[in-house]
Amino acid sequence: MILQGVVIAVFLITLFRLRTFVGLSLLYIALGVFQFLQTQLALSIYVEVFPSILISPGSAVLFTANLFAVLLVYIREDAVETRKLCYGILAANLMTSLLSYLFSLTMRSEITLNLFNLPIALYQENARVMVVGVLVLALDVLLIIVSYETVSILVKKSLFLRIMISMVFVLSLDTVLFVSGSFLGNPDYLSILRSGIIGKAAMALIYSLLLTLYLRLFERRQLSSTEINPKIRDVFNILTFRQKYRILEEQIKRDPLTQVFNRGFFNSILPREVSLTRRLDVSLSLIMVDIDHFKRVNDRYGHRTGDVVLQEMAQFLTSSIRNSDFLCRYGGEEFAIILPNTDENAALVLAEKVHRNLNEIPLAAKILGKEDRITITMGIATVPFEAQSAEELITLADKRMYTGKNSGRNRIVSYKEMQSL
Repeated sequence: MILQGVVIAVFLITLFRLRTFVGLSLLYIALGVFQFLQTQLALSIYVEVFPSILISPGSAVLFTANLFAVLLVYIREDAVETRKLCYGILAANLMTSLLSYLFSLTMRSEITLNLFNLPIALYQENARVMVVGVLVLALDVLLIIVSYETVSILVKKSLFLRIMISMVFVLSLDTVLFVSGSFLGNPDYLSILRSGIIGKAAMALIYSLLLTLYLRLFERRQLSSTEINPKIRDVFNILTFRQKYRILEEQIKRDPLTQVFNRGFFNSILPREVSLTRRLDVSLSLIMVDIDHFKRVNDRYGHRTGDVVLQEMAQFLTSSIRNSDFLCRYGGEEFAIILPNTDENAALVLAEKVHRNLNEIPLAAKILGKEDRITITMGIATVPFEAQSAEELITLADKRMYTGKNSGRNRIVSYKEMQSL
């Protein structure tokens, strides 16, 4: 069955690659043809891969190929093309269900000659199972897109995991609904259910790996921007809009040079975090960070090198803080680090770690040359220990940062430092 899955995946990918010349019609036709064979196999052929684990090639291989194709089109084209694909599959299912039922009526006729003694139940059950399949497939199509988008928010770096988690989740839910609708009351119901989940999960692994390899090796371009008819109002357009809106929203919050949060995001998130801190009766700290003698870098090496320094510093600071912290480019060569649920002592420990690590890594040598150094000066302030509002917090942290710059740079100024001055 692994070989069958590989052959089918390569076949579908080949049809998808031909879209430049003939569109996606060949892919739609192929998936429609799959439906009858898929249901016939699900009703009649099972392979015992392990004791009491019976897997149908129809369910595990062919049905999983549907979701493989849906994700392939959705990721590389858009939701509009995905809608066309899914409507085609649903139409094929409905037509095949109707024809199967009509064929079963024909087989009951006394004037019908059944040359191969095919059982009537094969077509009767086929019609019933395919009706159930149509309903479940309609749900699957929506779920695979919603699941992929949801998982993409949580798993941003691994395309394989996004595809794999989405497929396993939807296929498991599909198996429960399909087997319950088709085999409930059958003595082998639990065995069929267990086997179906295992078989589809295994094939999901194979299809996810093949889809990831294909997308990484042959489809590196960005998502297309196919025009959407504004009169069409269905879930696929809604999903497309939400996807594009989320991407745009994320871009708006980011500084285009360093890719950390920008000043606008800082101005909106800090008051909310301060308000939340006061309600929860915890602490929040702010560290203002300034790159020392940054103007000299621009004057000596040029603004392009200065941009590289800012990018490298943003990456360094990002790797030094927690996932719950917010790193923002405050302006020019100045960064701001918001540390929720962090008192002045914990903020000082973090700042000292950042300061120490910067002195140890060859950041300056990497960018400017061994004879130069890149240092930073930091100012720390904390709510509610010494400030009561976001404005007071910014003013205090910024003032301390400039105190450090006026005192020789390359240092950290906190409450304790101010007490000693």
